[in-house]
Amino acid sequence: MKATAQLFPLAPSRRLWLAYAGIACLLAWLCFGSLADHLLFTHDDEIALDYPRLSADPTFFFSPDKAMVSGRLVDELVMWAAYAAWGDNPALFHLLSVACHVLASLVLTLAYHRLCANLELSMVAGLLFLLNVTHIQAVHWISALEYPLATLLVAAAAYRYGAYAATPSPVRLTAFYALAAIGLLAHIAALMLWPFCLLWSIGQGRGWHRTLRELIPLALLLLPVLYLVAQITPSRASTFEAASSYSADQALPLLADAARTLLWFAGRLLSTAHWLPFPPHARPGWEEALGLVVVVGLGILIWRRTTVAVWAAWTLLFIVPFLVLPERFIHNLAVGPSRYLYFASAGSSLILAWGLQRVGLLLGSRGRWAFTCAVLAILAISYVTLKRTEGLTYYSEARSYLSAGDDPTGIGLMRKALALGGGAVYREDAYARLCLAQITQPDRGAADLARARVEFPDHPAFVAYALVIQSMERGDPDRAFGELLAMGEDADIAELVGKAYYNIARSFSADDNHERAALAYGRSLQFLPDRRHALEQLAAALWASDQREQATAVLLYLTRLNPGDPDALYNAALAFNLQGQHRRAIELCRRVLAIAERADARRLLAASASAE
Repeated sequence: MKATAQLFPLAPSRRLWLAYAGIACLLAWLCFGSLADHLLFTHDDEIALDYPRLSADPTFFFSPDKAMVSGRLVDELVMWAAYAAWGDNPALFHLLSVACHVLASLVLTLAYHRLCANLELSMVAGLLFLLNVTHIQAVHWISALEYPLATLLVAAAAYRYGAYAATPSPVRLTAFYALAAIGLLAHIAALMLWPFCLLWSIGQGRGWHRTLRELIPLALLLLPVLYLVAQITPSRASTFEAASSYSADQALPLLADAARTLLWFAGRLLSTAHWLPFPPHARPGWEEALGLVVVVGLGILIWRRTTVAVWAAWTLLFIVPFLVLPERFIHNLAVGPSRYLYFASAGSSLILAWGLQRVGLLLGSRGRWAFTCAVLAILAISYVTLKRTEGLTYYSEARSYLSAGDDPTGIGLMRKALALGGGAVYREDAYARLCLAQITQPDRGAADLARARVEFPDHPAFVAYALVIQSMERGDPDRAFGELLAMGEDADIAELVGKAYYNIARSFSADDNHERAALAYGRSLQFLPDRRHALEQLAAALWASDQREQATAVLLYLTRLNPGDPDALYNAALAFNLQGQHRRAIELCRRVLAIAERADARRLLAASASAE
């Protein structure tokens, strides 16, 4: 039954809806407009990998070799159309995500009003959804566009079902079916629309017979669509990776994981709704207890058949598709389970707005002021928090660029993340990556390392980086290196130190300082032994600095580590041949040819045999 009590005498009109849409767009611009300055995150770069080929060959859209392997056709088609319109401009793709998010919030507002809520409640809930901090990932990341798109389609389908229920017509029912099917092609979670519509219709007293007569044909339509989604989703997509990570004998662990994830997700819907009391990558123990309170509260709202009962059901229903994700997949995410809560937050936003409205109604004459102040305060807090969360996005982007080897861009982004994100950013990790990227230029990175040591004076990573720099300085580096060897007994510190020396070695090699490069590669291998690429680079540096016997010894060691590797055997054979040890070269060439027929090995065998 639709709620009628409002604090303000609002009545639907075109002018009011246009004003509301204008306010939503203004708030979106204030909170998300600066995303136009952001770059790309992991998977965002698939824009530049897939879509140029698609423009040349549209049949590539159905190829399993695409970089984008989501299986979500609507998202991929929209991205393709956007690329055709403006190329791989990240600013416009970010603004596209924001636009879809705004549209999703506006259509949700219509759906709220059509299905159960008065105008005041619907509009406030729409704004709370728009500025919900929990689902920043779905708005900030280009590769998460399917979440706003799917929510937009699901909300439109729910609205059309409500319109059909009010005034039945074949056109409205067909529109409902079509939007539901397209929504499923956007994201598999859209399947939850079916039980939601079932619950809403029964709750409206429309009866089982009428409801099933309307919804069973939809189920029959969605089944082949679901089969199509399964067929076009590659096995390397995250959905199948999650589904295949369990074996048949893991039913109980799966249920236990799902229960914990349910409580965590439910708690996160409230704990980070419009505020950020802790870094999103953290998982405080009390959050699951809060989740239990939220789940019980949603159950009570449903049981008592309140105005928002069906949206309480929506909240739980749209958490369910993500409960199959193994905890190890989602436990250490830099922004928490953000995008997985995008659908569910549509329900929790309405419930929060309803709670504020109920309190205002109970306060009588003072209720309007209390309600208005509470809503404005939440929107203001949301604005401040959303600006902080941009630091998280800079952090994620910086990690991507640093991993890709674009250190200048990654360093600039990481500094922005630390400056803007405050405590929301995983600062220890951010400083560690920033310092590692600048380990080859200690003069430029000294300020960042100094700030890291001030913030985390006892953090072993920053102590280790300072010692690595000291150990490579000319003079007497033995003390620093000795301290590092003692610290390297910790595997995590050994990993950090080994990578730091490796980065320094690469810098020396690029400057043709092969002697210093060989020293740094050797020290890297003391902390990370038997790394093939480091051994190969060490051999190259030793050879380039005229330490040929040592280089050959390293190459021979590689053949012992990889006795079946023809490349390692050939490189050692070549080194022996160049030093005049032709018999050893012949022996190794024969071992190469026993593994694979190679023209270079056969030529080297002939040359060594002739010289012998």
